[in-house]
Amino acid sequence: MPKVFIPVEMPYDFSKAKRYGDLTFVLNGRVNVYRPADMLPTIKKVMAGSSSDDRIVVSGLPTALGLIMAEFAMQHGKVNLLIFNGEDYEAREVIMAAAHNLGNQPKRKLPR
Repeated sequence: MPKVFIPVEMPYDFSKAKRYGDLTFVLNGRVNVYRPADMLPTIKKVMAGSSSDDRIVVSGLPTALGLIMAEFAMQHGKVNLLIFNGEDYEAREVIMAAAHNLGNQPKRKLPR
């Protein structure tokens, strides 16, 4: 079953995200937002077991979320997000090769 990565353990109800996979908290306890590099070893360790079907809940500390998304994108070339709309989670996928081509890079045809 896929995993649903939650950036930081918080006292919120994430139960609606369970339909997308097993809930996995990436960071637990106090996180020092002024030392983002200190988060990397734990993020890398937890995300090492990720698969391209897993998802990341958009919540918690922006710095932690950004590092987790970056690690996932480096591993899988995309980011699968779960965004809470006030009632339920909506799944979104961002293909990093497509996002990269939005800049001034020459357009190239991506393999199907």
